[in-house]
Amino acid sequence: MPGGSSPAALQLRGKNYPLPLSGSLWINARTGSITKLVAEVDSSLSDLGLKGLRSEIHYATVNFHDPDESYWMPVSATIDVETPRQHWRNLHSFSNYRRFRASIQVVTGESHERASHDRNHIGRPPRSRANERSAAIARGFFSLGC
Repeated sequence: MPGGSSPAALQLRGKNYPLPLSGSLWINARTGSITKLVAEVDSSLSDLGLKGLRSEIHYATVNFHDPDESYWMPVSATIDVETPRQHWRNLHSFSNYRRFRASIQVVTGESHERASHDRNHIGRPPRSRANERSAAIARGFFSLGC
């Protein structure tokens, strides 16, 4: 969106520089799924030593079982970076996706003391508050095929 903040940045010498990106999506007319995304830097960032940056990501259906679910995931990505003196092409392939699931219970205040007491009486050691906080933080983070 013109004038909006960029979702990507170049980190150089400890400072972040937003990248002015534009791009295109290829959408399957039958399913409405994204099959390809191409993004590139709108303008030269020669003052930072960057002449060009382009990424192309291809997506496909990945099927999981137990339960049966399908997701559109990246299967390949090509990243081209160009400076006045060099051109890099990074090729990435994503495969063999695995789904991980976890269940947590966040207990606070009096309910924490009651839950710890209950756990102690059924022979299991109580979890530390640090573990519960870590689990609560981890619950909101999900990333595959970065």
